[in-house]
Amino acid sequence: MQDQQHNIIYANGYMNTFENKSLDAENLSIEFSREAFLQLTEGSNDTMKRFADRLMAGGPVVMGIQSLPTNATIQRVIQDIIQCNFTGHLKKLFLLSKSIELLVLQADAWHQAFQFRERQQYKRDDVERIHYAREYLINNIEMPPSLSELSRIVGINEFKLKKKFKEEFNTTVFGYLADYRLGMARSFLEEGNKSVGDIAYELGYSSPQHFSAAFRKKFGVAPSELKK
Repeated sequence: MQDQQHNIIYANGYMNTFENKSLDAENLSIEFSREAFLQLTEGSNDTMKRFADRLMAGGPVVMGIQSLPTNATIQRVIQDIIQCNFTGHLKKLFLLSKSIELLVLQADAWHQAFQFRERQQYKRDDVERIHYAREYLINNIEMPPSLSELSRIVGINEFKLKKKFKEEFNTTVFGYLADYRLGMARSFLEEGNKSVGDIAYELGYSSPQHFSAAFRKKFGVAPSELKK
């Protein structure tokens, strides 16, 4: 039972091959006519609607390239089907109801799976945008954009930009920029090739005095003293 998987396939008469990596395998297939399937799934969730649209376009359709593992509820319905004790018309009615129940559970499982994948993709997209925001700040360190400008550049709203940036780098957007500036300033001072004033203006500070105050607050020493 642990290795059970399920999928929804519109075969349209084509041959299919399943790869089995164990010695024993069992397969349960429940078939609906095209018309019955479309009638049953009409008005259901977006996942089933997309499947039905592809079915209407013709050709074979598979819900997912990789099948989903069956959950306990689906496994219970499968066992109900296999162990059916009714006969005659009652058996036909019972199996029909269980087949529809199984289809409903599959539709819900696939819908949740696709929603989860979409959320994961959104998260990956957000992380990429946040890293792009950091790169943009660094590349425009002399004249950094405002928060609203940066949010437009990377394509997410200000609230999400601030929240996700703090989660990713454990500091605010401009807190990161300030620390990066001061780190560069220290490197320049230690190299000894630039004056304090040149460093201040190159890194976008409004004045050498403003730069000196920020540097002293960060490192506990004035930039002129470090330069010596």
